[in-house]
Amino acid sequence: MLPPVDALSLEPAIRARDLRGAGYYFDDLLVYPERLCLENVLSACRHGARAFNYAYIEEIVRDPRGAIRGVKVRDLLTGQVATLGARIVVNATGPWVDEIRAAAGVTDRGKRILRRTKGIHCLLPRLTDRAIYHSTGDDRMIFVIPWREFSLVGTTDSDFDGDLDRLHATRDEVDYLLGEVRHALPDPRVALKEVLYTYAGVRPLSFEEGKRESDVSRAHTVVAEERGHFLSITGTKLTCFRSLAAGLGDQVVRTLGRRGAGRSDRLALDGTDDEASKVEARAWLDVSGEAAMTGLDRETLETLVTTYGRAWTRVTDLSGKLAGGGERLCPSNPDIVAELHHAVQDELAVSLQDVLLRRTGIGTSRCQGLDCAEAIGRRMAQLLGWTPRRLQAELEAYGAHVARSHKFRE
Repeated sequence: MLPPVDALSLEPAIRARDLRGAGYYFDDLLVYPERLCLENVLSACRHGARAFNYAYIEEIVRDPRGAIRGVKVRDLLTGQVATLGARIVVNATGPWVDEIRAAAGVTDRGKRILRRTKGIHCLLPRLTDRAIYHSTGDDRMIFVIPWREFSLVGTTDSDFDGDLDRLHATRDEVDYLLGEVRHALPDPRVALKEVLYTYAGVRPLSFEEGKRESDVSRAHTVVAEERGHFLSITGTKLTCFRSLAAGLGDQVVRTLGRRGAGRSDRLALDGTDDEASKVEARAWLDVSGEAAMTGLDRETLETLVTTYGRAWTRVTDLSGKLAGGGERLCPSNPDIVAELHHAVQDELAVSLQDVLLRRTGIGTSRCQGLDCAEAIGRRMAQLLGWTPRRLQAELEAYGAHVARSHKFRE
């Protein structure tokens, strides 16, 4: 614990009036959570899994005795329908868990095992050097986190039963966050006009009757139904995904009557598949030699290291083999053309949103990709053989995504 004078010396932006002290501890920060999810998929594929992206579940397939035998899915990009066989179905669909259970006719644990709560974040200019975590007037906790060039402010917590495909922050939600932040940070930039953009999500919490939204447990639960052959995941946090996945994998193996402990929770997720305990962690990396050898500037190399970890040299190698591979994709960001080719060839990217939001950080930068979406779309059209109609649809879909992030202004 720190007395007020020490707290203010570490973070002068904090409001001094009525400050009695502060707790100080070290934590971690994940810059690109989308890439963490992607790296899990790519790692699974390297170990024998088959990943089907943009696949919409139309039916849970059962045999003549009613036992689950897989799923029938429709490819949302081609319209093709395929049946994927499986003796166990894991329903890890987040806020759609109960919809999938209903479609499958699974009701062993009742019609509802999920409680959906909405949380929003807003992006402000950088306000602090350290993360600030403080209590609110309604007995919750919110944070102000230095994230890239911004301060990431969040989050709200309210029950949600709306359209999951039309999710956006509202003016009231943004006003609530800004009002609470002002109690801790008397910075004039904590204002509606300074909000760069917002985003919103829905938590798939376990259903607990009668509890306030913020009091519902975030602990994960594996709900087994259909004699253990239909497993639904509720309540988890991204920070606990490794322990959840390891436990779930062991449960599936036991249900199938097989032996052997899983090891995926011990493997690095940077494309090397090394034992994580043997990986050397570095707080900094000297890229001066690579800058001279590749011709790429320092900002680009730092971005590649941050985005791809130890696999960053794959992109620099590719940039040297492609004509114009080292050119920037966006006038406002240091990402390069080789990253787009890498995303399409090796990272399962098939849409403009995949590249801008889930393979690079362009879509979450200050320009949100509006400076380059059309140019990147044209490059993707050449790589993937898109028709002009498909390209226009991709641009419109991305434009709609960006528009939702500013809908709170309406």
